[in-house]
Amino acid sequence: MREVSIETEDVVALRAIVNSDDAQDGRTKVPGTPANNTSAWSSPVAPTIVSPYSPSEPTALDVQRCLKDLHILFRSERLYQRNHPRVLESLELAYEQLRSFAFAMNGIALRVERSAIVMPKLSEAPLPDVRGELQALAIELQTAGIQTLIFERRFHVGELDTLAQLLKTALLKSEQSSKKNRASWWTAKLLEHGVEGIQVNTQTDRKVDTVLPSLIAAPVAFGGNAPREDADAPLSTPSLDDLSAALRLLARLTPPLEAARGLSPEEAARSIHGALEEASRETVHMLLSAISQNGPRDAEKPQPYLLRLSETLVLEFIGAEFSVGQIVPQAVRASIFKLADVLVTSGTYSGPHASQHFSTLSTAWASEKHREKLLERFWVELPPREKSAVLRGPDVWCVPVSALRQALSQLAEVGVDAPRREARNILLNFARRLEVPEATARRQVAAGLNELCPIIESLWPNQFPEDLGRGALQAMEKESQPETGALLAAFLETLGRIAVTRGDFAGLESILIGLERVPREPQFAHMQALAQRLIAQDRWMLLIDAALANRALDPALPRLLQRDPERLLDRLTLLRAASALAPR
Repeated sequence: MREVSIETEDVVALRAIVNSDDAQDGRTKVPGTPANNTSAWSSPVAPTIVSPYSPSEPTALDVQRCLKDLHILFRSERLYQRNHPRVLESLELAYEQLRSFAFAMNGIALRVERSAIVMPKLSEAPLPDVRGELQALAIELQTAGIQTLIFERRFHVGELDTLAQLLKTALLKSEQSSKKNRASWWTAKLLEHGVEGIQVNTQTDRKVDTVLPSLIAAPVAFGGNAPREDADAPLSTPSLDDLSAALRLLARLTPPLEAARGLSPEEAARSIHGALEEASRETVHMLLSAISQNGPRDAEKPQPYLLRLSETLVLEFIGAEFSVGQIVPQAVRASIFKLADVLVTSGTYSGPHASQHFSTLSTAWASEKHREKLLERFWVELPPREKSAVLRGPDVWCVPVSALRQALSQLAEVGVDAPRREARNILLNFARRLEVPEATARRQVAAGLNELCPIIESLWPNQFPEDLGRGALQAMEKESQPETGALLAAFLETLGRIAVTRGDFAGLESILIGLERVPREPQFAHMQALAQRLIAQDRWMLLIDAALANRALDPALPRLLQRDPERLLDRLTLLRAASALAPR
């Protein structure tokens, strides 16, 4: 433990005594501090029930800041020596924050799921993490073998210090053999150091369907808890064949659990045992490991749980392969669809009591909507650094528009120049993909530009960049696919409407000039029709009203109005007649 002077840690130690159940009789001490030093804090201290700044109703943002301080403590413990002032400072700050929330929420329970942190007392959804700070903390906890972390209402600073040092030790040993049972290691170490206010990998009381324990017990009975033959080998990412085998086993375990099959308990058990007997021991190990790391939630039914488990397996595998460059952005969709086909084909059922051809799990994975939703989830949950590299690169068109919209919205809502500048660069990079030779990519970009128009309008509140309209015009002129051409026309028409509304007449003129430069040939008739729609009746009225307004005349307005002198004369005559008839 840390060997520091009593004078340096006196204030921190006093806080530990105040918030410990055994403080009054002097039995509480910082772990690793000799017992004969308890006289250093034997003077009575008035206990503080709640920190002055503790929130009455903590929000997800408050919890995010608290966990950020905890992460700084873990990092400081590894970067500095034991008695370094930065370590003591981060320890005190993290302790104050955690203690405040522990009192306000009657304890803090955290769960690590797919490189994200969940606080069940707030929501079953992961805590928001725009900058990836919580993801880094979650990865460290997972590497150290921590799946759940609980801070009791009364824990002291010495226990938090012990947790930080044990985490450092666990991370240093993370490359060792997988034979080590990390759950028992944490239990033994916390017990050895007398830590009672912090719990690691402790399952809270939850309402779990009775079918799930039976399902989980089956892989254990078939050797899932037995040592692996290559237990001395370091942990490695499973291959595609290994994952496919685990998904096939998961899909085969699903039909016997469905009441619609009409199977008796004996028939269902025989079916589950048959699927396990046909699987290899490594496959059973992998499935059981996934179940232990992603256990059922409170009152979760078997079918939703197995669907969530299969999604986690697929996303974790593709995420790991993507991070090392084994899967390129263009192959993410194909990889998800390929693994989905494994689940669909393995979930068929042809027993005597079959009322459906597919299980509930296979039916869900057969839905293209479900696959697209999972694809969107992959890009949304991708680490910020990897996501930024894709959004700035030539493969940005592979990102679903919904995920791209979310990323741009987060950057635009920050309100700082640098993130908004990055959002503009991403949008312009996305628009440049209209030049790629793949027809599918061009169609996706054209459709995405139409959906992103509200964000485009907010990022350029005064005037659109010339590259945006000029690129769309050039792509529309060369486009051979009618569907993509129509999408580009709709996008340009939206840009023209926004330009007229906000008084950007030069922007409207540049679009019209580009449309009028195309040859007068039948294949460009749609561009000529678009030029006429841009100055249709309602927009033409806006142009005339702007020219007659009592303000400095925009130099682009006369050039726009001279395109149709007859309509201009008719409008001016009508306005003159209306003015003459108006009462004075």
